[in-house]
Amino acid sequence: MLDIGSNLLLAWALQWAVLGDFYAPATRRRVGVASGVANALMVLWMIADALAGRDRLAVEFAGFGGFYPGELLLILDSVLVVALIYARRGLIPDAARPLLHVVTLTFLAGLGLATASGETVHWRWVSYHALWHVVGAFGFVVLWAFNHVRFGKAPHCRGAARGESAPGLLDPRRRP
Repeated sequence: MLDIGSNLLLAWALQWAVLGDFYAPATRRRVGVASGVANALMVLWMIADALAGRDRLAVEFAGFGGFYPGELLLILDSVLVVALIYARRGLIPDAARPLLHVVTLTFLAGLGLATASGETVHWRWVSYHALWHVVGAFGFVVLWAFNHVRFGKAPHCRGAARGESAPGLLDPRRRP
């Protein structure tokens, strides 16, 4: 419960970051508050399940693994982050776009690995659940690199040495 709850908080924070970078205040409030309420309700649901001793998968993959309700919401939260970014991909500097695609592919690979239960191991050493954690950690490194380039702090970004912002960043006064 704490694992999923903390990940829901992280996904919500990523949503707020993307909303803050690319969206108007009214959109930030609507999407951020709706997602926050959904996440808070899920945490309450997970607490109630834990207190009642319930341990149920919402989706099962024929003995291979599955997802609990909190994990399904985490997937939806993550899909929302990706959708919010791609909806504004035209505002992302060209140099950062390949990294956006790598982050997205890493997310999808992690999602595929996360379908397995912690006990699913093949060829005596391929533990899908453990690999999902490694892929997830790599994803955060690529996300950092994406933002590093996007905000113009990488040496190859024009104007970075002079402290200018990267092309494509929004003027905070003119957000769509």
